[in-house]
Amino acid sequence: MCDTTGAINGYYTPKDIQNSRIYARFSIMYDRVSKYPNLKWIDTNVDGSPNYNCPLGLTCKDGYVVIENEDECNRMSNETMDVDIEENSDNHYYLEWRSKDGPNSSGKGQCYRGNKRFRKTCETGDFVGDGKTAPVGGLYYDTYSGRCFITPKYCGNIGELKYVSPSDSDPDIPSYLKNKYKNGEPYSIGGVCDMNSGQKVADFIFGETVARGVFGGKCFK
Repeated sequence: MCDTTGAINGYYTPKDIQNSRIYARFSIMYDRVSKYPNLKWIDTNVDGSPNYNCPLGLTCKDGYVVIENEDECNRMSNETMDVDIEENSDNHYYLEWRSKDGPNSSGKGQCYRGNKRFRKTCETGDFVGDGKTAPVGGLYYDTYSGRCFITPKYCGNIGELKYVSPSDSDPDIPSYLKNKYKNGEPYSIGGVCDMNSGQKVADFIFGETVARGVFGGKCFK
């Protein structure tokens, strides 16, 4: 076993003891994973070889465990959106199934620990959280990418701005969001807000603060 430079053959070294602990830990993990159908073992190396010395005659595992499918990811997640509740092994953690194909992933993806506070802020539109400032609704949170997107409603809520839809070739917007429907009608997600022509003229004459305050229907000082 001795794989430490200068080690005497037949004597165990601190490195040997460390490797034996790694071997024992991975062996236990691998054995337990095989008993749970919704968990999957992933080898660290493609060929299955370990990153530590493996003596002849032993089958040494080296890898990690992942949740295999979206249903199990959601089942194990703490879906309570109360951000004041501590996430831990007893209360569970807030998890999200990430996939570039979104709801059409067909099981292809991985389970990640999500940011519950970020999701709640996006969905409520409450970016200040002081209990006095009115939230601005209209944003869309996508659990499959962990991102917050603009919708036409949001542009109207922040000042009756014009909504510009994302192009079909925009690589930054997931394809499954470009064709999303709401109540049977096409519902654009992931665009940007732009001033309408009236506001652009007002900006030029009155200045940005006055124009966006008056024409946007928002209060300003």
